[in-house]
Amino acid sequence: MSGIRPFVVMSLLLLRPAPVATQAATLSPAPSSAIGEAAVRPVAATSGVQARYDGSALGLPVMRVESAFAIDRDSYHAEISFSTVGLLSVFVRSLMHDDVRGAWSGDSPAPAQFRSWGTLRGDTRRTLIDYVAGAPLVRQLDPPNEGERETVPEESRGGTVDMLSAAASLVRRADRTGRCDGVALVFDGRRLTEIRAETVGLVHPSPGDAGPWLGATLLCRFVGRQLAGFRNDDADWAREPHEGAAWLARAVPGGPMIPVRLKFETRWVGSVTLVLREATPVP
Repeated sequence: MSGIRPFVVMSLLLLRPAPVATQAATLSPAPSSAIGEAAVRPVAATSGVQARYDGSALGLPVMRVESAFAIDRDSYHAEISFSTVGLLSVFVRSLMHDDVRGAWSGDSPAPAQFRSWGTLRGDTRRTLIDYVAGAPLVRQLDPPNEGERETVPEESRGGTVDMLSAAASLVRRADRTGRCDGVALVFDGRRLTEIRAETVGLVHPSPGDAGPWLGATLLCRFVGRQLAGFRNDDADWAREPHEGAAWLARAVPGGPMIPVRLKFETRWVGSVTLVLREATPVP
């Protein structure tokens, strides 16, 4: 599961939820003619959303994802929580949580601290990364990489951010410009991954393809390719590029653009589709 986490996060382009204190709102799509115009408006001083997604493959449930993020003019906070269920849990049972806080340096994210914790195949996993002068400093990594995978060289970590900061940056870009083009180098303490996103354009999903959403969406495609940090037993699949797509819209009136549907590849059950089920504004 950990090997596809960058692709899950980047296809979501947002993150896990803090505990939800209010009931999730019913999705209220903007008129289709307004989505393109709304996408290029500047974001509000404070803008955030919590969301819940259900994932399926081969017509069966395989994943649950909950997410939340808040972006303002100077800073951002992003979280994601996801677990395998059903068919996928037969291959890999996982429950993971990620969290990051950071600031903006111009148009680029500048994370301060990234945390990840949970279980994978029954084993407890924890990661803590502090960013010192823009460089990632791994403070905690349980279990250690030794014996499990190759270690990403120090010289390859420069210019990288965590997966949630890269996702927040793409959300911000799409929200401000109506486009999602960009390249991110992601280091999560174990893997180095390059993710490229490109804008396809405005599309209307078929009824039911995006859950309750019926309006226009901004379709973005992305390609993820792991560059380093391969497991000792990794097959060729991990070394190949993998594609995905995200359909973005303002699921919460006045809120930022978020995915209402997304697809990405896994090595276990093929293509996984995540569909937005609930969305709640974050004050």
